[in-house]
Amino acid sequence: MKLTAQEREELIKLEKQIPHKGVSTRIKIILALDLGYAANEVAKLFLLDEDTITKWKRLYEQSKYLSDWLGTENNGYQGRLAKEQERMIEDRAFCE
Repeated sequence: MKLTAQEREELIKLEKQIPHKGVSTRIKIILALDLGYAANEVAKLFLLDEDTITKWKRLYEQSKYLSDWLGTENNGYQGRLAKEQERMIEDRAFCE
C-alpha cells in the first residue's frame, strides 16, 4: 500500500485530533501499512488479528472520502420498545 504525501499528512494530522481510540488505531494501521509493514506485522503491533488489518485496508482503499472510511460501525443502542410503547411511557411520565 502506498499513500501520497498529502494523504499521509492528512491522516497524521487527523490521528492527532481524534479522541476515539478505535478511529485512531484505524489511522495508525493505514500509516503502518504505508511504511511497508506487512498486515501480519501490523496485527502484532496493534494486538489485532490479520483479518481486521486487511478489512480496514480494504475499506480505506474502497472509500471515496475519509469520512466514509472513518464512520463508525457502532450505531449505539436504539432501544427495544416499539413507538407505541415509547408514547405510553412518555404519557405516563408527563402526567405526574
